[in-house]
Amino acid sequence: MNILRKFILDRMSRLLKPSTRKKWLFFSGWRTIRMENTLSLHLLFTLGFVFWSVLHSALGVYRYYNPTIIITYPGAGKAGFDPHLAALDGLLSIRSGTGPGEPIVTVKRVRYKYFVTGLIDMSILFVLVLFTLPPIRRRFYELFYYTHHLFYAVVVATLLHVKISDNKVWVPGVAIYVIDKLYRMTKVQLSNKEPISVKDWTASTYEIRVKPTERIKRMLTYGQYVHINCPEISKLEWHPFDIANIKGDEYLNIYIKKDGKWTQQLYNLLFDNGASTTSSLSEQGRVEVTDKALESFSDEVDLGLSNADGIKPKRIILTDKISIGITGCYESIYKYAFENQVIALIATGTGIATNASIIRYFLARPEKVKTKKIYLVWSYREPETIGMLYDLIKSISDKQLWNSSIFFYIYCTKKADESFEKVVISEFLTNQIKYTIGERPNYKSILRSIADDNANSTVGVTFVGNRATQRSVSRKCNAVNRTRSVTAKINFYHEYYN
Repeated sequence: MNILRKFILDRMSRLLKPSTRKKWLFFSGWRTIRMENTLSLHLLFTLGFVFWSVLHSALGVYRYYNPTIIITYPGAGKAGFDPHLAALDGLLSIRSGTGPGEPIVTVKRVRYKYFVTGLIDMSILFVLVLFTLPPIRRRFYELFYYTHHLFYAVVVATLLHVKISDNKVWVPGVAIYVIDKLYRMTKVQLSNKEPISVKDWTASTYEIRVKPTERIKRMLTYGQYVHINCPEISKLEWHPFDIANIKGDEYLNIYIKKDGKWTQQLYNLLFDNGASTTSSLSEQGRVEVTDKALESFSDEVDLGLSNADGIKPKRIILTDKISIGITGCYESIYKYAFENQVIALIATGTGIATNASIIRYFLARPEKVKTKKIYLVWSYREPETIGMLYDLIKSISDKQLWNSSIFFYIYCTKKADESFEKVVISEFLTNQIKYTIGERPNYKSILRSIADDNANSTVGVTFVGNRATQRSVSRKCNAVNRTRSVTAKINFYHEYYN
């Protein structure tokens, strides 16, 4: 699917994308045709496979219980043969021909082997599809994850179901899939070679920093995600997380929200084992870092803590006892955001990771992208969450990169105490940063303002966050698009994993 997306569907999507040079594509309407979205591709091929499988199975069951009966008469075509009397005789008494002139009855029906293997195939497929329904997938993710592996059983049953000669069509595709899986397994990295650092930001959010292998470093770019695994929880279970990194970074920054059983179990493994600030890493396998202990760490274990009082993580640990498996990095649809002249990066909570990497790439290599202006719209609940963006803002300020090409709109939906507000305002207040406390962003107003300020430019809107807000932002984009020309429309980019 990756090859198909990269070399065929991606090019088709770019061809059909409206632009000032393609005014004849008026029929594409107000929404960009995006065929390179990995999730959309997965759903497209899956639904197509399920639809044709159900149709094929329904016809097969009908043919099995309603076979086609063909009656042939040896005397057909001879002199004195009456076809009407022969047909009447065949309807009244169907017998297999045993002698001269007797009718020969041929019953054509689905063979028992194909009937049984087809039913087995459809039964497995039914269970697989049932547990992918959103209510089950979101509430019982582990159940969804493990039942999704029934896909392998579906493939095996399908290979047994079809004729041997037809396997020539199936085998190449299955072989490519197996080779791809084996190749991904060779790229799995375990973090047990050196300690990992973990920051506890809020009651619901923590950050893992892992030093990647040289192979993963070469793959790094903006807007990517990785799959991580913790063998202490499950050796089979992998979960996707966005990373806030670009090429050249020494560590992977993975922001995790405690939004399920697995992420909570990982948090408990990392933090709830009674860490000691005086224990050495080699003896206890973990150490909790205090302000006094920070000076003792070398540059090789740079923790990246902010110096602003009140914006530090609640606690931070180093551990080499917990292994974190990493595979990736994988491209996402967000890499196409730079095909627009203006980008509005919208995120909630830990979704800031993807947007941070896009902003860092824009500031580091502005000559390589078409984009001239970026707006960041980020909302979160816990006031301390803003610490996750501190390093980026401080880097922009230290390098004096604030200009008319980058603007931040930050919303803390929960009211913070006055002392914390003063710290945040003193650290973050600039002409390019608008910090709002106790309110939710009005996405329609923000998007319309951005569109009006850039009336003759294409605007790309990326969203990383929960499903409900994603739908709301999508509707707001469509509403704004109704007032804009096709060649200066808002292109919406999003992916979600739950």
